[in-house]
Amino acid sequence: FLLILQENYAQDFINKETSSKITVIENSSEKVSIIAYYQSSGRCMCEETEKFEIVKNVQGIFIHEVQGNPDYTLNLEYTNGKISKITVKNDQDYQCCMIKAGIYQPKLKKE
Repeated sequence: FLLILQENYAQDFINKETSSKITVIENSSEKVSIIAYYQSSGRCMCEETEKFEIVKNVQGIFIHEVQGNPDYTLNLEYTNGKISKITVKNDQDYQCCMIKAGIYQPKLKKE
């Protein structure tokens, strides 16, 4: 009899300036999976979420070019082995269905 337990990993990161959220759903030494949340508006019809997989590059950095665009990146920074912040850079802040640019920091859990 073999019992396999899978730990559900979910950590929210918040951009305090825009109230936007990113959730890290998988965090391993080689790959991080995140979910970005979008809001539709009168001029933008978006899916509510989009999943991204960020793989460590040859320099050991977790960075992802969204849609192959070097001006639209997700960059993860680590402190003491944990993700300390996610920086989103894009040069198209007012485009539809994009992650809002800025710094996303871990949401503190209420005790």
